[in-house]
Amino acid sequence: MPPRRRRWPVVAAALAVLVSLGAIASALPDTPRIGVVAQDPASLGDAPGDAAGVPGEVLDPTSRRAALAQLLVDRGEAVRTGDRRAYRAQNAPGAVVPAFDRLAALPLAGWGYTIDALTSAEDPREVELAVTVRYRLDVDVADAVVGERLTVRYDGTAWRVVREETDGPRAQPWDLGDLTVVRGSSSLVIGVGVDATIARSYARLADRVTPDVSAVWGRTWSRAPVLVVARTTTMAARGLDRSAESMRAIAAVTTAEDGLDSRAGGRGADRVWTNTPTMATLTELGREIVLRHEITHVAAGAAATGRTPLWLEEGFAEYVGYRGSGVPLRTATRTVLAEQRAGRGPRTLPSASDFSGGSIAVAYEAAHLACSLVVQQVGEDGLARLYRATAAGTGDADANVAAALREVLGVLTPQFQRQWRSYLDRLAD
Repeated sequence: MPPRRRRWPVVAAALAVLVSLGAIASALPDTPRIGVVAQDPASLGDAPGDAAGVPGEVLDPTSRRAALAQLLVDRGEAVRTGDRRAYRAQNAPGAVVPAFDRLAALPLAGWGYTIDALTSAEDPREVELAVTVRYRLDVDVADAVVGERLTVRYDGTAWRVVREETDGPRAQPWDLGDLTVVRGSSSLVIGVGVDATIARSYARLADRVTPDVSAVWGRTWSRAPVLVVARTTTMAARGLDRSAESMRAIAAVTTAEDGLDSRAGGRGADRVWTNTPTMATLTELGREIVLRHEITHVAAGAAATGRTPLWLEEGFAEYVGYRGSGVPLRTATRTVLAEQRAGRGPRTLPSASDFSGGSIAVAYEAAHLACSLVVQQVGEDGLARLYRATAAGTGDADANVAAALREVLGVLTPQFQRQWRSYLDRLAD
C-alpha cells in the first residue's frame, strides 16, 4: 500500500548530506490480537455453480466463506506466534508464499487478515482473495497495513494457500531478502540482506540521535524509531516504489505504514528506509544529520498528514538535523545564500513543487532558514509550538500555518516572508 506522503531529499552540497522525510512508531500499549474481519457475503462475489464430486460445503457460499475466514484466522495466528508447522500445513505443495523465516524474524505483536474481495475461479475448488494484512511490531501502536492477493484451493480435505503475495507497487521487507532484526536501546532495525554488524551500527546511530530529537520536540512521541536498512539501492527502490536511478542521490525516506489519514503525536507504524549504499558515502557526521532529520519527521508525524506545509516540515527537520552538529548555519545553507548573493534567491517560502527537481537544495535550505528565524524570535519551544499548532489545524496547509504564525509569532504570512527575506540578506552579506 503506497504511503500517503513522501519526501525525496538530495545530498546537500556542503556535506553531501541528503535529507528526506520522516515519521515512526510510538510506545506500545497492550496490543489486541488482530483477526479476520467478517464481510457481508453479498460483498464477496457470487457462489460458483454446481460441480460433480465437490463437497457441498465447498459450493455453499456461506460455508465456504466461513472456512476461508477460519483459514486466515489460523494463518494470522501461525505467523504471529511463529508456528512453522501450522504455517506449512496451511500451504499447498509447491505454494509460492512469504518465506516463513523472514516473517518469523519480525518481533510481531499482531498479524491478521481482512477479506476485501473474493473471486471464484472456473474450478469451484479455487478462489482468489484480495485481503488487507494488518500487523504490528512490538514497538508499534498502530497497525501497519499491507494489501495482498491470495490464491486458495480446496484439496479434498481442506482449503490451502497456493499463492500469497503483496498486492501493490511497494515491496515489503520480507519480499526483498532475508531479515536481520537488531534492537538498540530505543530503536529497532530491520536489516534486509545485511549482516548483523551493519544492522547494529544503524541501531547505535539511531539511539545516539533520538534524544536530540526529543530535546526539541519533547518526549510526547514513541522515541522508538524503526529503520529498514536495505542492502542495495534496488531493494530500497522496490520498497518505496521508485526507480533505482531516482534513488541514487537519496539517503533515506520515511513512510507512514498505518493506512490512517491522521495521527496523534507522531504515533503509528512508520518505517525509516535507508538507501544504504548512499548512506555509506557519507561521513559519520553526515549519517547522524540524515537520521536526526528523519527521526524528527517520525516524532512530528510528518508522513501521516497533509496539514503542514513542506517548508515547515522540512525546515523543522533540517533545523533539528543540524542542531548540535557543529556545522555553521551559513555552511549548512550555503547554496541558497549563494543564490541570494547572486540576486536569484527565493522571493517566497518554498512551495511543495520546489522540493523536487533541480532547485531542491535551495528549497531545503530556504526552509531551514525560515525555521532558524522562528527560533531566533521565539526559541526552540516556539518552533515546536508553531509546528504543533499548524498540524492541529483543520484547513489546508497554507491556512493552518497562517493561523499558527498569528498565534505563535503574532505576524501574518506576508510579514513573516518579508522578515525571512531580510534574514537571508543578512546571512548572505
